[in-house]
Formats: sequence, structure tokens, C-alpha cells
Amino acid sequence: MIRSNTRKNIHSKSPERETNFRCFLARAIALSALSLFLSVPVFAQTSTSIKGEIVDENGGKVSGADVRLRSRTGVQLSTATTSDGAFEFRDLPSGQYLIEVQANGFATFVSDEIVVERGQAKQLQLTLKVEGINENIVVTCDGHGAAR
Repeated sequence: MIRSNTRKNIHSKSPERETNFRCFLARAIALSALSLFLSVPVFAQTSTSIKGEIVDENGGKVSGADVRLRSRTGVQLSTATTSDGAFEFRDLPSGQYLIEVQANGFATFVSDEIVVERGQAKQLQLTLKVEGINENIVVTCDGHGAAR
């Protein structure tokens, strides 16, 4: 009879053991919920980016312009503008950047320093100026002018 009581006690759960398990389970669920709650703002942030459009002095969109992005930390990226003059650089580390734009028929444009913070999206409109026409006219004289 002693054996049967011993076996019965081994397989039955004590109220104290059941309470400890419930407490552990409640803590695990609370910790998981807290972790999920704190991680949501990280995913909700927008990515750090610089985007914009390139236009000429009359407001016309400049397509096919070469847009280069450089940072002080050595990041160098390049892209070409779309048919509507748009460009975009995504997933950038926060920092200080310069943009250089080159397009046929236009003078090279170099921006002032652009500061981008984490999660920030900068929107720019850059205006290109028509490149000046360089013409050289050479006048020669042979010294035989007509006297009057």
C-alpha cells in the first residue's frame, strides 16, 4: 500500500507547483508583449532618404541627369533622373551629404551641405542653369589696310 501512495504522489501535481508554472507563464507572456510593444516604433520609422527633382531655370524637368551623392564618411552613390526629373537615394546612414548634378547643356550643380538625421526623408528641388556658350573669334590683320 505504501507503494501505491508513492506512485500516486509522483504523478499528481501539487497546488504549489501549479501556481509556480502559472506565474512563470504569466511573466513570459507579459515579457513577450512588452518586447513587441517596444519594437513597433522601430519598424514604424521611415527610412532615411534624400529624394527630389531636377528642373531647369524655366521649371522644365531634366531627365537623364547624372546625380551623385557623397558623404563625409566616404559613402558615394549615383543615379540618373527619371523621365520626370526625379531621383532618390534610400536607406542612407544619418550624416552630412553633398549632391552633384551633371546634365548635357547645363552647368554642373553642387549643393550646399545637406544634413540628414535617422528616419528623416529630405525632399529637394534642384535647379540647373544653362551652360554658357564659349566661342572664340580670332581676328587677324595683315597690315595692308586701305588708306583714305
